[in-house]
Amino acid sequence: MTNSFCRRLLGLAAVVCLICGCGSGSSSERHLVPVNGKVSFGGKPLTQGTVSFVADGTNGANATGDIDATGNYTLSTSRPGDGAAPGSYKVRVESWASPPRMDEKGTDPGKRAIPEKYFDIQQSNLSAVIKDEKKVQEIDFALTP
Repeated sequence: MTNSFCRRLLGLAAVVCLICGCGSGSSSERHLVPVNGKVSFGGKPLTQGTVSFVADGTNGANATGDIDATGNYTLSTSRPGDGAAPGSYKVRVESWASPPRMDEKGTDPGKRAIPEKYFDIQQSNLSAVIKDEKKVQEIDFALTP
């Protein structure tokens, strides 16, 4: 084999690995920890919205959970309720009193149910660490006005 052929073959192999995700492992191979918790605002359960855990390091898998009518959430990464990978996360919470919308009359920016800072991962000051354990971890968030 010639050097140029070997280089092309190695380059092709690298592209295939990038496309296929070689080495990253599928979500079924990744160890996920079940996580749930409660979100409150001003001492009362937040009755709707979404909690987002954004990976803050090398665990690389974000997770989200919908907040139910009692303020509870369960994290999901790729399947409902499958949890999140161990590691540290920045957290954001989104909740709307009336969601933004667009219709024939124009756009309505909506009304937030909680302060705007909680919608922004950099300003929320919320974080969480998911331990590498097999038991369910409960992570609560008490938001303030």
